[in-house]
Amino acid sequence: MERNSYLVKKAIRSFILASVLTAALQQFIQVTHSVILGQFVGPDAVSAISLVAPLMLIPLMLNLLFSTGAMVLASRVAGERNYEKLVDIFSVSMLTVMACGLLYSVVGVLLKGHLSQLICNNARLLPLVSEYLPVAIGLSFVTVMFQSLAGFTEVDGSPAMVTYAMVGSLLLVVVLDLLFIRVFNLGIVSAALSTASAHLLAAIWLALAFRRRKSTYKLNFRPRNFGTILKENIQSGIPLSLSILIMVICTLLMNSMVLKALGADGVFAISIAGLLISLFNLFVTGTYNTFRAIGGLFYGQRDFLGLRILLRQLLRIVMVAAVLCTLFCELLAPQIVNLYGCDTPELVALTAHRLRIVFTMFIIFLPLLFMPAVYQVLGYNFLVVVSTLISNILNVIGIALFCHSGHAELLWWSFPLSSWIGGVVVILLAWQKHRQLPDTSPLTLLPIDRNKDSRLDFSMACSQQSFEQAQNEVHAFLGKAGLSSDTVNRIETCTEELLKNIVAYAGIGEKHFVDITINLGDEETALMVKNDGKPFNPMFFSKEEENTISNLYEEMDYKYMYGQNMTFLIFKNIKS
Repeated sequence: MERNSYLVKKAIRSFILASVLTAALQQFIQVTHSVILGQFVGPDAVSAISLVAPLMLIPLMLNLLFSTGAMVLASRVAGERNYEKLVDIFSVSMLTVMACGLLYSVVGVLLKGHLSQLICNNARLLPLVSEYLPVAIGLSFVTVMFQSLAGFTEVDGSPAMVTYAMVGSLLLVVVLDLLFIRVFNLGIVSAALSTASAHLLAAIWLALAFRRRKSTYKLNFRPRNFGTILKENIQSGIPLSLSILIMVICTLLMNSMVLKALGADGVFAISIAGLLISLFNLFVTGTYNTFRAIGGLFYGQRDFLGLRILLRQLLRIVMVAAVLCTLFCELLAPQIVNLYGCDTPELVALTAHRLRIVFTMFIIFLPLLFMPAVYQVLGYNFLVVVSTLISNILNVIGIALFCHSGHAELLWWSFPLSSWIGGVVVILLAWQKHRQLPDTSPLTLLPIDRNKDSRLDFSMACSQQSFEQAQNEVHAFLGKAGLSSDTVNRIETCTEELLKNIVAYAGIGEKHFVDITINLGDEETALMVKNDGKPFNPMFFSKEEENTISNLYEEMDYKYMYGQNMTFLIFKNIKS
């Protein structure tokens, strides 16, 4: 019997649909702002928001620094079943995010004049930038708090809750945008006001939901080992936060060069390109979050085979999305330009041509954005930074070369060229790392467990016939392990009782599969059993009576996550 992909696919389905939908709703909020502003305020409002956008990446950088790395650590710690440390990681992360987010908002408002002059020297766009910037930065801490809380909710195995929050946010944003623009005549600041209002209500709803469902996470205002946990969070989050910082610098330089070389019309084109890149990045965001949460859990469980199956499935999704996004944009470029309030035929044709060049980047750009999730879970921080930044840095260099060579209109080719060259660089660096670590896969660098005698990993159909085959597999494996007969008997008895209860009480049939893993260590043996039945602790074969095998193992843990029952038993090894 071998391990199959049934439960991994089930975990992906339970997570990725909600995660992709959440990412889509986040991007649709931005697109909604731009479309509504483009229609009711004008195309220059779209350009002004695009110029301010790099400064709005700073709060995202804070979230990545203190939360995203912490979420990876949290998923690993959950896999190791260290729930006390899980609470500390969550508490330290949320407290630091809220404090730093508020500080950035205050400093941004105080320096609003200097920041407006820094990002825009165009007389036509500067008034809009000056009006929008202080409100957007001043309220950015609300979005940071919501994003951090939403990320931890996903990692805790409840991505659907975040989706519900985002659906409510999107509906509220549309209503508030129209209300603030049409009724109160607030113009461009409506985008910032409606976003902050919607995210505040969504954050409150998530916080209340945490309490209602008795989440693993609890906010402790005096977490233990604050400094140590903060250091671990930062070390894990530095690669992506550094990437965002450099991305901010690159975007500022790119906007400045395009504005100088091609004027406001050039910024309009690059604004639409940026919005669509962010929109289609939702597929990467969904798969990224899925790998970060489920992959981190598998890594903590030392389930490298499950990690490999997970990566293969997610990469397939990313590649299909890359092809579909490219075709969509190439075919509908003029209609996309019209959507943003442009009704001049000449400008529509010129902008559509520019966008068609930019969009050839997606085939390699989307997979390149996904790979940092893999490297972050595995702890290869240098590759996280490089794979995240390389295309942005090369893009700025390419734009600078085209502008200074007197061929500014060709700068749009720097987008696909930088993505393809960046992809080659990442492949070469990953291959070099693989040569240093031979027990890893090329490019992905996933660990390869070559000591097969110390691990049994297989799937069985949830049926009586497969149940008997599984017992034979376990018996044959343990017979070669060099353990005492008492230890072997305890493991076999517990395995038999777990599987019998799943077949009898989990409410699933032979079309469903159960994953069974046994890890032999020097001091202890770990048994892990997973199934996708109804939430059901298989250590209790009825609601009233506890299982009689409780004295046969040293440690037991049960958790229901990603639509699956996960049971862990630890046995002390006694050699024969």
